[in-house]
Amino acid sequence: MTDIVTPSFSAPFSEILALERANLNAWPSDRTLWDADWCLRLTPGARSRRINSVTAFSPEDDGDIATRLARMNDHFRSHGKMPTLRWTPLCPSALTQHLGASGWRKVAETIVMTRPVDNRTGSEPGARTGRVGDAEAGGLNEWVRKLTEINRPSIADAVALRSTLACVVPASKKLLIEADDGTPVAAGFCVADGACLGLFLVCVDAAHRRQGHARSLLAAALAFGAQNGAETAWLQVEADNRAALDLYAGAGFRERYRYFYLQPDWGRNQ
Repeated sequence: MTDIVTPSFSAPFSEILALERANLNAWPSDRTLWDADWCLRLTPGARSRRINSVTAFSPEDDGDIATRLARMNDHFRSHGKMPTLRWTPLCPSALTQHLGASGWRKVAETIVMTRPVDNRTGSEPGARTGRVGDAEAGGLNEWVRKLTEINRPSIADAVALRSTLACVVPASKKLLIEADDGTPVAAGFCVADGACLGLFLVCVDAAHRRQGHARSLLAAALAFGAQNGAETAWLQVEADNRAALDLYAGAGFRERYRYFYLQPDWGRNQ
């Protein structure tokens, strides 16, 4: 048995539900299966847990847990994936208790932060902010290539990323800052889905950090959100990423809730 400690949260369920729905649209999976208010997402070619996990969208949907969970686990195994549940405050307490009693363990925690969409991103004294160029003309493949120069994921992860972003339906924008010689130094991606503006993949090359580039990306993303009618900007950051948390807090983002992943305590983490 595992004692699963769930974090407190300040956001109402209605806000959490809106952000979780926006997350589905902004970061689509290759395959999706709904079982009442449980959503199974599978992307066999990707390592990302977000698109290879089950998320519950109602704290009231706690019927026939053992049978439904076994069926979900079979889907994971048939695609070569570790059974994974993505816990949010919308997860039924009975489901959390069942997984704890079954020995599932917590493997990661992420903070969801929000702020209003406006032009107040703040600035660092003396920062040399770069101009966010037009990354749309080069297309998705070229932008991912430049992103990989900054972030250097594996080839398999880059292929999965292109596939994921190509499936985004709401309005989106690829952000890129390049040095004078054309070397990419910072990048990001944002999705405007109704009232929600999601920010993803914000990264700055190690040799060009603390020069205001991340704030320039945030400002460009917020401007894009405002142009597309978004009211709330949101992002997700790993709970142990202190530098990113400080950056986003300084730009006006505040924690609203957290989520984490649960997996059976056997096999290797995928």
